[in-house]
Amino acid sequence: VELKLPPLPSDPDLIPLYVSPSATARFFIDAKSLSLADDGVVRYTLVVRGSGGAENISYEGIRCETAERRLYAFGRPGGEWVRSRNDAWLRIEENAFNRQHAVLAKDYFCPPGMARPALAQIVDALRREAGLR
Repeated sequence: VELKLPPLPSDPDLIPLYVSPSATARFFIDAKSLSLADDGVVRYTLVVRGSGGAENISYEGIRCETAERRLYAFGRPGGEWVRSRNDAWLRIEENAFNRQHAVLAKDYFCPPGMARPALAQIVDALRREAGLR
């Protein structure tokens, strides 16, 4: 089944994501892109803004059952997606380089010992943690 990519995010739909006190970049999740699929994958758009002004946009998925992540596409200026050449499932590692994936999986999408939250619960938790309503 061909994966349908969401529209690229707009600033009003971005929810800040706290990753760690040592993170130099700022992370955001596009609330409108979040989805819970029948295949057990939580899909979302991640926006990363570096301290120097660079911005990376990616459409990704996290599979709770296996604690893996997948990169589907990158956002480009001009409003288009470019599909990733490497869309293999990768194990989520708790390290400084990819900490955002571990935070999303453990704290929001796949809380240990709990049933997977509903989409509204995920968005509410992200907004609550970011201090947004």
